[in-house]
Amino acid sequence: MPDNWQTALDGDNMTAHPANNSKVMISVFPVSGASNLKDAFSMATKQLSATYGDVKIGKVAEQKQGGITFFGGQGEGEKDGFELTLAVAAFTPDGKRFFGLAWSRDDASGDVYIKDIDRALTSIQPFKEVSK
Repeated sequence: MPDNWQTALDGDNMTAHPANNSKVMISVFPVSGASNLKDAFSMATKQLSATYGDVKIGKVAEQKQGGITFFGGQGEGEKDGFELTLAVAAFTPDGKRFFGLAWSRDDASGDVYIKDIDRALTSIQPFKEVSK
């Protein structure tokens, strides 16, 4: 996660945001029960709707980055009365386990953090299990 951001773990869920702006956020969380990326995306979007109101995601697409397949899109949502740019995706490092990834930013201050968000997203790498 970006330097100088506050990071919180809640079980298997991880969120991070700048210390002085809770409208800008990155979140990664497991999506259980999914059988494929599109299913995981649908489940991740539903989970996100518990935090954000009026979630609308535009065109969705699949893309590979750093050996990981992502499926998602960008749109908007509302939190605490603020309209936010919102992106949600599902990804899988191995085709068996699925995760949700979301980020949000407000138009007023979000552009300041977009490079931090981009760096965090490009740093996601596949992991390998260590045999016991």
